[in-house]
Amino acid sequence: MSLGKRALLSLTVLTATFVTAEIAARVALRGDWSAGTVPRLRWADLGQREPERGWALRPSLVAEIVGPHDTYVVRTDERGYRQPRGRWAEAEAARRVLVLGDSIAFGWGVDQDETFAARLDGRLGEGTEVWNLACPGYSIDQSLWTYERHRRAVGPDVVELVSVMHDVATASRSEQEGLGKPRRELVDGGWSRIEPSPDLVRYRPLPILHGLSGRLASAALLRRFREGPPPSPAVVPDRIPWPEKGGRAVDEVAAGVSAGLLDPASPIHEALRRLVASARADGARFVLVACPFGHGPFLHGPRFEPPPGGR
Repeated sequence: MSLGKRALLSLTVLTATFVTAEIAARVALRGDWSAGTVPRLRWADLGQREPERGWALRPSLVAEIVGPHDTYVVRTDERGYRQPRGRWAEAEAARRVLVLGDSIAFGWGVDQDETFAARLDGRLGEGTEVWNLACPGYSIDQSLWTYERHRRAVGPDVVELVSVMHDVATASRSEQEGLGKPRRELVDGGWSRIEPSPDLVRYRPLPILHGLSGRLASAALLRRFREGPPPSPAVVPDRIPWPEKGGRAVDEVAAGVSAGLLDPASPIHEALRRLVASARADGARFVLVACPFGHGPFLHGPRFEPPPGGR
């Protein structure tokens, strides 16, 4: 047999083996795998390094996110935002509501059609678009930089900032849960941009096997063997009482954020002032929605008792 025929035979055998393995993997994962969706990512896998704002979401990604209470699917558009693709190329501008903020606006723990922006979009009806440019962990300064980057392309009629108090407070820090972010500081009467320490920049590309697992069932099955079964979701009780300690923590965070919002020398105040001024200069109305608590089962709609002491 000639060298060319042996090479062709080897290629045929390899192709047949791959096709057989792929078919077997799809049968084994029946109901647990969908072509085009990267399975079983952690929320941190959504992010990538971006010097301007610290981090941003990976563009054009469809992924199943393993959360502490359940799994949910995230779809990002061509610029890395959790909204329908193709909006940036539209010629006709509808009435637009631009949603900025952190993971609450992003839709932590819920599927695409259950996010705050998607539900608002459905309530406002035809002729109005709700753009979701929120990103987990963003403080007011990062939302400001997002608005400055996209204000002309979006041309919003309403700018809505949705944020948890904890994330509001991080405008004065160069770090959020180990992730580096720029911040602004008042120096000699002027605001200067302070870059984060290099050791806080711990971003990496999505592993090759993870990326392939969204296209090939065989890669998804290999990941399952390597990583083990998915974790069981935590049980969310019907009623969640507010412990006194938790109530005090909410009060302390609220007091600190309020002081920052009222202090003209604080980065929180400066970022919010600039964001409001920019929106108004563009002829848009500005709406601020502040949430007193963060993640956990509160995002999944449980019935919980009022906080003690009228908090």
